[in-house]
Amino acid sequence: MRVRTDSQLVVNQVNGAWRIKAAPLRPLVEEARRLLADLGGRLEWIPREANTRADALTYQAYLAALRSQSGTSAN
Repeated sequence: MRVRTDSQLVVNQVNGAWRIKAAPLRPLVEEARRLLADLGGRLEWIPREANTRADALTYQAYLAALRSQSGTSAN
């Protein structure tokens, strides 16, 4: 399984290439590493320019969450 993200910071921290400066993130990174290992997955970076469809879907999901929280239409 491949998990792709346009966050180069997250990919490099989870994959161990970059150190984690923010102490509160360390347990989250460890959990991400454990989950990826358990699932036999890997985390990959994809540049935002090559990820426009996922970026659009993420924005739609964000708007839907705003609508559900406020009970109104958000565009």
